[in-house]
Amino acid sequence: MEPLLSVCLITYNHKDFIRGAIEGVLMQQVNFSFELIIADDYSTDGTREILLQYQQKYPSLIKLILQEKNVGAAQNWIDLITAPKTKYIAYFEGDDYWIDPEKLQKQVDFLELNGEYSFTFHQGLKINELTSQYEVYPLSDIRSFDADSFLKMPTIPMASLVYRSNVPLKIFKSHSHGDFLMLCSLLSHGKAWFINEVMSVYRVHPSGVSYTHSSLPYVKKRLDELYIESNVSEFSEEVQKQIARIYMEHTIFMLTNYKKEIPRAERLGYLFRFMKLKKPGMNHWPYYKKLLGQILSSLVITLFIQ
Repeated sequence: MEPLLSVCLITYNHKDFIRGAIEGVLMQQVNFSFELIIADDYSTDGTREILLQYQQKYPSLIKLILQEKNVGAAQNWIDLITAPKTKYIAYFEGDDYWIDPEKLQKQVDFLELNGEYSFTFHQGLKINELTSQYEVYPLSDIRSFDADSFLKMPTIPMASLVYRSNVPLKIFKSHSHGDFLMLCSLLSHGKAWFINEVMSVYRVHPSGVSYTHSSLPYVKKRLDELYIESNVSEFSEEVQKQIARIYMEHTIFMLTNYKKEIPRAERLGYLFRFMKLKKPGMNHWPYYKKLLGQILSSLVITLFIQ
């Protein structure tokens, strides 16, 4: 029987976590056929050996994409996400795991009955591996999301995602967040349905991406990417508008928190691009006002306090 769904699992040096990720997939109780595709970016910590052991045990279920050298997270992600030929795809990373054996069944059942939705997601548990602190996210009374409401949420567990594979995904190999581009593509072709149940776990640990997103070089690179993404013609107008809003908020954050580290001429360049970005139907004034307030505040400090 041809699988209805592909579970796409991306990994790199996840030796301490990968067994939990795979076991969460193996425990799924479904009335349809699915496959597990795992893309490993030339791990050197023993992850690959664990993957080969599982494939040997489940040869008809598990397919491996084993990179022959380290190709980088972006290329490994592209190789993984373009491999499936199934109707649905569930995506997650090797340091996350699923905790509900009916997760896939619940999400596929909904998508089978509701063609106007391009994907479903659910609540997850975020656990800090160092402090053992945890939180449930996202918290929302909304169940049906359009692009406007979805992209105003801080974040979702990517391990919660199940989507239709026939939606064309916009991919930039050089961009930092393939998952953000994936969500923008999906939101340009349908709505999102939120299942208010905790069905996955997201680990926060020193080698994870959560620890790398606060440096100035990263913030500047992400700003450049957002500016490009806000003008992607394949995205719907609403998605473009929401990316522009995110870009403006990131610009204000950067110019507020890193003003001493950025040369004046470069700051002016960001201001010019900020003012240049306009989207039909978008209320730009709140962002102009907020940025103007930051500029005036800095000017007062420079003239009268320092």
